[in-house]
Amino acid sequence: MRALILLALFALPLAAQGVVTYPSHNASPGYCWVFELHVDHGTSPAAATLTVSLNTNSSHGLRARLVDVHAHANQISPAEAMGTRSGWGSVVFQFITPSRAGSHPLLLIVQPLTPGGPSDCAGTVSSDIGTATGGGKQYARAIEYDGLTMPMGYYATFRGVFATQAGYSTTVQLDFGPTPRALTFNFEGSGTGLDEIRVSDVTGGNVLLNTLTAGPTGAMATSSLTTTPSYSGTVQLRVEVQGDGSMGDVFWALWLKDGVLATGATGDGVPTVGNPGGKSGGGGGGGCAAGPGPFAAPLLAVCLPALRRRRK
Repeated sequence: MRALILLALFALPLAAQGVVTYPSHNASPGYCWVFELHVDHGTSPAAATLTVSLNTNSSHGLRARLVDVHAHANQISPAEAMGTRSGWGSVVFQFITPSRAGSHPLLLIVQPLTPGGPSDCAGTVSSDIGTATGGGKQYARAIEYDGLTMPMGYYATFRGVFATQAGYSTTVQLDFGPTPRALTFNFEGSGTGLDEIRVSDVTGGNVLLNTLTAGPTGAMATSSLTTTPSYSGTVQLRVEVQGDGSMGDVFWALWLKDGVLATGATGDGVPTVGNPGGKSGGGGGGGCAAGPGPFAAPLLAVCLPALRRRRK
């Protein structure tokens, strides 16, 4: 209920050419705001330099991350950037996109840097080329929580910590739109205590599409471009995690593109209240987690002890 009230209180980002302005809002403990952002590079390929500038008056500081959805989907690195502020003050950092044409989505994710209290936040994201526009927003679960999240429907991520052999099965529903086409997405997996992570085409009759395999010690950190058959409408993919018998942790992600969105899910890790954060659902069940990249590994290392205590 609180999330719904906050959604009604704060206006959507204000857009001007090259600049999106975010009015003041609060990110409560254990939650974050996820803002949608689009940058139109124009008709000729060009890289854009995006500058994030946010202010907070909170003693709990601020963590801000800018996630390039299509860079992740195409295995282009770097695909995101992050800035932090301890205590009140400013968070300022830049991110350079790949050289490309047309409009591409990014997500701005903000949350308190330290636990115990909320962080207020206001500021801008600016682009040195093209037109920047703000889209929807959602109030979402923070990275410290495990399970499935689907921020704005642009990608699906799963995190889990297990004390014995892992065995997770989650089905993600995708909307391919009215025109039949195949989708090539980035299937990413990492963690410890793992044997393999599989993705299967449920719509096509439970056909295995790809398998990510861990090393001899059970550690995994890999990604692979994966292509589906040609579909239109609703399509279901199932992701299965198989452990090696030891305790550990797992992260996987389906990075989408070409207008395909995640709209729902069933199985392990799906929130029991609301939805995991797809386009059709609004706030309350989304997530702040993105891909491991250069940042999620240290963040996950900080979160694992708390998750293990909670599981026990």
